Amino acid sequence: MKLDKRTIEKMVILVTGLVLAFIYSPIIYGQETDCEKVQFKVKEELTHVSCYGGNDGRVVLDISGGSEPYSLTLQNNGEIFSGNSIEQLGAGTYWLRITDINNCEELYDFEISEPEFYEIDLGSDMQTFSGMEIALDAGADYEEYMWSTGSTSRITTFSMDVDKETVESISLEAYDEHGCLIPSTVLSITILPQAEDPEVEEPGTIGD
Repeated sequence: MKLDKRTIEKMVILVTGLVLAFIYSPIIYGQETDCEKVQFKVKEELTHVSCYGGNDGRVVLDISGGSEPYSLTLQNNGEIFSGNSIEQLGAGTYWLRITDINNCEELYDFEISEPEFYEIDLGSDMQTFSGMEIALDAGADYEEYMWSTGSTSRITTFSMDVDKETVESISLEAYDEHGCLIPSTVLSITILPQAEDPEVEEPGTIGD
């Protein structure tokens, strides 16, 4: 078969292109996939949980190295994030897998903390008599009060008329200045019948 000049030129160009692709492709793709040479640098900005047991923790990451865009996989639950921040985190240690567009990866960890558990101490269990009024003072450290008696004041009063020994429990939930819910211990009150002269006891601060 006789080839004209135009066909021969096309074949030369094609063969040359294939040869060049064969020579340079290992270099080009080697640069993209040589993850051993990729070094990620991560700067973190942490927002810790504001209230015990909450989940308003947050991490913002400034990632460099590798090739954008990055994919973030939270190893704790397998959730994948495409941005540079993760929100609604509770307290704990988290492992994050950072993956760039070339599938180069690095495992990174960070820790979210929370305030220590705290509860209001209502003091030791007590004993009173039928019809006698007891006043309980939770102190002035809180913004809101919710007693199990229904009172929403700092001081709550309690009395009960009984004809036989009865045990009642009182508890409290309060909100502090940060809006955190603080529970209390449970105060057990034993009410005995036949108090001769019922009278109101002076309130004392909880925990005294």
